[in-house]
Amino acid sequence: IDFSKILKQIYLNLVIWSDKRNVKLVIALFYNQDEEAHKEELKFYQDGMEKYSHVEYSANNRKKMLSYKLGMESEVVVAIDSTLSYELFGYGCKLLFCVGADKDFLARWGCTGNISKMPKLVLLEQLNSNHFEEKMDKLFFTEYQQYLTITKDARSYYMKFNENPAYDIIKNDIVCFLENNKKTT
Repeated sequence: IDFSKILKQIYLNLVIWSDKRNVKLVIALFYNQDEEAHKEELKFYQDGMEKYSHVEYSANNRKKMLSYKLGMESEVVVAIDSTLSYELFGYGCKLLFCVGADKDFLARWGCTGNISKMPKLVLLEQLNSNHFEEKMDKLFFTEYQQYLTITKDARSYYMKFNENPAYDIIKNDIVCFLENNKKTT
């Protein structure tokens, strides 16, 4: 089971879906622009996508927590499986979890339990393009309040939030940790 093939298929499905519906697509990259792996990551996503001009690639900026900002500004976030995806889901962002799209991969990766409480609305269960388009359309066109109602229990189970968004809480915790370690060393 090749993770990069699964990722590429999900990405291709997403690009085609957004192209058919004339929806702007922003890919939040993992690496900062100054990191060596950034060029390889960008190449992975851009290879074979020359005819799709509506796709924008956003290099990460960890200091500005850009991935959080992009996720919170999105109509729908598409993710395989990451801490960020669970945080955005818990915060109330519409999210399509794709980790279950390949059952063999899911079992081998040991993630079956990670999505056991997720509503079907947010789970991609197959890699084929028709299934992907049905799931994206359903999420995209579900009224936000209805989405919050459908996902309420799962969001509470996976991520509890205070008034501040997760990225602010995490950022403040890191700053406090660093400041406290400075004083003691």
